[in-house]
Amino acid sequence: MVGAGSVLTYSIGGALVNRCGKKVVAGLCGVVSAGIIALLPMLGTGAAAVVAMVTAALSFTSLCGASLSSINVDLFPTSLRVMAMATFLMSGRLGTIAGTVIFPALIEYGCLPPFITIAAVLAACGFGCFLVPNTTLKKLE
Repeated sequence: MVGAGSVLTYSIGGALVNRCGKKVVAGLCGVVSAGIIALLPMLGTGAAAVVAMVTAALSFTSLCGASLSSINVDLFPTSLRVMAMATFLMSGRLGTIAGTVIFPALIEYGCLPPFITIAAVLAACGFGCFLVPNTTLKKLE
């Protein structure tokens, strides 16, 4: 289900990137996935609804990450591109490790804090995407 949702999201995202730009797609996907994740605990326990919401959240989050990777490649000149991508990917791995450590501590406070924390981080990243400079058709040095 998640794979099918991701294929659909990437197909629509590919068309939107050409129409709206990478920055807008990354920002909107981050904000939308944050909203979906914030709504997950308030959702009923119906299996179909939970699968649909989780699939949508993961699909939008992965599209946001792919758009950010593409922005990262466009943002840096060729001589710095490998180091920029390595730093970008290392930051993602460090975030995964930090989340793995922090998530159990948040679970001790209840079910809601982990969802709110993840949604807040995704929303901050989504809104932060709009602050990235536009480098479309500009020569980088």
